[in-house]
Amino acid sequence: MLLGRQAELVRRLLAAQLPEWAELPLEPVLPMGTDNALFRLGDGMVVRLPRKPRAAVTLQKELLWLPRLAAHLPLAVPVPLAAGAPAEGYPFEWAVYTRLDGEDATVAPVHDSGALAEDLARFVGALQRIDPTGGPPPGEHNFFRGEPLARRDAATRAAIVSLGVDAARAVWDEAIRAPEWTRPGVWIHGDLDARNLLVADGRLSGIVDFGGLGVGDPACDVMVAWKVLPAGARGAFRAALSIDDATWARARGWALSQAVVALSSYTIETNAALVREARRWLAEVLDDRGDLTGIVQPGRGLGAGLMADDAVMERLRELAGFPIVPGTLNVRLPAPLQRGPSWRYVPAAEVAPDWEARSGQTGYYLASVTIAGRYRGLAFQAVEPEGPGYPLDQVELFSEVHLRSALGLRDGDPIVIAVQ
Repeated sequence: MLLGRQAELVRRLLAAQLPEWAELPLEPVLPMGTDNALFRLGDGMVVRLPRKPRAAVTLQKELLWLPRLAAHLPLAVPVPLAAGAPAEGYPFEWAVYTRLDGEDATVAPVHDSGALAEDLARFVGALQRIDPTGGPPPGEHNFFRGEPLARRDAATRAAIVSLGVDAARAVWDEAIRAPEWTRPGVWIHGDLDARNLLVADGRLSGIVDFGGLGVGDPACDVMVAWKVLPAGARGAFRAALSIDDATWARARGWALSQAVVALSSYTIETNAALVREARRWLAEVLDDRGDLTGIVQPGRGLGAGLMADDAVMERLRELAGFPIVPGTLNVRLPAPLQRGPSWRYVPAAEVAPDWEARSGQTGYYLASVTIAGRYRGLAFQAVEPEGPGYPLDQVELFSEVHLRSALGLRDGDPIVIAVQ
């Protein structure tokens, strides 16, 4: 009965303000959203009626900006065709949009995760390259998407406590410690969930729901790497956008924050779709260890200098948290290492007060790892004043055992390194 009354309202609004479309077939889009009521109109249009004041504000923003952005984007987005005024007892501005083909990615998954990573990277990159002059900064209009992550700290920590997800604390701490975005803000969609991705013929075809649109920290859109992409496709997505370590860590924090806040606010009875999605986001964030597969390389490596000093070796054992033996294993990766939040930077001065002068290395990126699924290890990359101490597609491994003898490794053998 309610849907019937709403359909009658849409008919009256169209007849009074857009009479050329008043007699076209009209059908509600189900399930009905909490923010907007949508009705299919004719063969290729949709009528959107905000159901609350906040949704009316986002509609006005989209009417202003979507026509300007759409021409620069590589995927289809809904474009406003006409706007209507409050009337017939309806209090908000309303609009008619183009209707896009495809089904949302929760019911029509993409066939190729590599293609999905490529398509998402093209969309996010194109959006970021559009001139942001005059664009709206984060605020209530876009649910504060793209704001500094630290502003979500109290709510996120409270949600982690209420859910009892202890493993989430370390991920959140890493994200909060990451440097904030200090460059000019970029355009962000703000809500790149599977529900807002359209799929046609097994491939990403369009993006909908621009209520989170704004200008802010790009990490807010980069979190799609955990919310939509499987672990194996994240590296390609990150490489395509050249995402720095700090932005990657903040993005993972955004995904974690949205997951735990949603799960502490809703139940399967009150919002089943969001709860199921948030459970999956949280699992992807907590399961993302960043496993690496590399090839054993010859040579002693830069780690030889570290091992020659007993005090330095003792400090490395402290950093590792377990006894490590002299001897490093050089491993070549198939692509430059994309360091996630599990990697930490240790200045050379924290290894030994005079170590930078003695070694010529300014510091090290370190990560705790499990090697070949069996042995504890510490992976590192050295940093020198002019760049990394060796190619970015190489790491060296300390371990609790002599890896070559314990695993029977020879140069050219593959090895799996699981970052903790």
